[in-house]
Amino acid sequence: MEFKPMATIATIDKGNPPLPAALLHHPPASPTNVGCCAIGRRTPPRPPSEIYFESRGKCCKKLLRYNGYPNKVLLYPEEGWARSAASSYWTISPCRWLRNRCIVEEVAGSRKQSTQGRMIVVGDGALLIVGTFKRRVPDPDFKLYLSSNITLADYNMGYCLTGTLERGDQRSNQFQTTHFAVIRRCWPANEPDSTSGGHKTQHTYIDFLFNR
Repeated sequence: MEFKPMATIATIDKGNPPLPAALLHHPPASPTNVGCCAIGRRTPPRPPSEIYFESRGKCCKKLLRYNGYPNKVLLYPEEGWARSAASSYWTISPCRWLRNRCIVEEVAGSRKQSTQGRMIVVGDGALLIVGTFKRRVPDPDFKLYLSSNITLADYNMGYCLTGTLERGDQRSNQFQTTHFAVIRRCWPANEPDSTSGGHKTQHTYIDFLFNR
């Protein structure tokens, strides 16, 4: 019984050009290092402190618009205010026909009252909203001061704007600080992005501040 010699690589590839030495000694690149799947090319997550310093002092109107209307204003009574403070909050909505006007609504339990407020830019990152609640007696007039120059501690607590609320009478020009006002961040683009490692919110927020 005769045994035929087994075919070797040399006999199979007979007539074909030899493979380059680089392919014989180096394995092909893995999919993780090719094209859009390159893990090393992904943008690293930005720390909250970096976003804080870039957004600090920006226009309050832009922050209110990006935060999403209506904006909820949380009110915390001042210690020096002698009157009893009912648990309430305000909401701020844009006025359709007047650019520098807004609708301010006070919600205290089941009671609601609204009025039109005038928005005044008083400086870099500062906004003043003035108006009158006609049914409020005494102290029908109010001045709501908001600022984006917040501290890092307030930013870490989730606030985008902080300020104070003053109430009084415009006729006698007597106002008193009654509440500490804050607005929490409610950024709309908070869904994780699979291609950027879940950091779509940070880049969208910074692009909005600098490109609008």
